[in-house]
Parts: sequence; C-alpha cells; structure tokens
Amino acid sequence: MRSWMRVLPFLMLWASGVGGAELHVSVHDAQGQPVADAVISLDRDGFSGNVSAVAQTHVIDQRDETFIPYVQTFRTHDRVVFLNSDRTRHHVYSFSPLKPFETVLSPGESSEPLSLDKPGIIAVGCNIHDRMIAYLHVSDAWRVETTSERGVAAFAALPMETLRVSVWHPRLLSEGVALAREVALGPEPATVDFEIRLAPDPRHRKDRERSVY
Repeated sequence: MRSWMRVLPFLMLWASGVGGAELHVSVHDAQGQPVADAVISLDRDGFSGNVSAVAQTHVIDQRDETFIPYVQTFRTHDRVVFLNSDRTRHHVYSFSPLKPFETVLSPGESSEPLSLDKPGIIAVGCNIHDRMIAYLHVSDAWRVETTSERGVAAFAALPMETLRVSVWHPRLLSEGVALAREVALGPEPATVDFEIRLAPDPRHRKDRERSVY
C-alpha cells in the first residue's frame, strides 16, 4: 500500500500532461475577415507519420457545378471518390505530379476510388467547367483540421507540450509555403491567430456557356 502511495503522485503528474490541453486556431485575412477552408496542421517532436492509421475514403461531390468541399484533407494512402450530383457531365482531372488522373462522370455517376499515396497538394479541376476547382491536401502531420466558415479550427485532448502549428490555404500569397509557429500547451486553453494574405478567388458559381454539356 505504501509503495502505491509513493507512486501515485508521479502517476497524477504524468496524467495531467496527457490528453488534457485544448487549442483554438483562428485565421483571418488582411481585412480582418475570417478565412474558411484553411488547413491547420499540428506536429510534435518524434512523430514520423501515422503508419498504423486505417485508410479512409472521402467523397468529393459536384453540385451546382461546384466541388464540395473546396478543400479536403487526407492522410497518406487515403482514397478519394468523385460523385457527380449535377445534371451535366463533368470531366474531372488533375495535372499534379503527385497524382495525375482524369475521369468523365455523367449525372449520378461516381469515380473509382483513387489512392493518394504521397503527401502534398493536388489541385483538381473540371475540363468542361473551367471555374470548378478543388484541392486535396494529403498530409502526414500528427493532427489536421480545416477552418470553419468562422475561420476557426479547434483541437482537444492534446498533450501538454510544445507543438508546431502551421496554416495553409489554396490562395495563400506566400509562394505556397505554409506559415508556422510553435505554441506551448498547458492546462488552460490556448489560442493561436494567423493573419494571411489571399489571392482573389478564381471560382465562379456558374459557367453558363457550357452548363448543359
């Protein structure tokens, strides 16, 4: 019994530093407006990729001649399926060296699952509707989330240690390099705020000339 009493304080100290921290990351542009669809990545010392994670399949829908979602995060070896919920055909393609592909989808059709086996950014477009664009963010980071319409991503059950926080967005004006900083987590919720400069949004709701292709 006495031996347990001696060990108990150390166990309590260890438990207090595991899975108890919270982090809230907010992203806004140079005008102070919240930025949705920003990818927030967390990395910790000694982490070298989630090799034991089970591959997931994520669906990118096409509705109203728009890819939904605009930005989708993946773990390496996850799969993507493209679904056409429109009444027009879509010719989905990517010239990315990470995963070049193309597939033509009639209304109601979906593509075969496509495995994403390398980390990086894959830009996807439609060869029929030029303003349709989406981004597949494939990552080996420890934790990844995308910001909401309010420009916020929340993380819970984090270790009480120093983590590296980075932000990426398709329209980020920094030559494609993600902004990053370190944050020391403790028992109180932590907040990190990023201000980023964005290029104009190339998307458009309709490509009317070819909407009935």
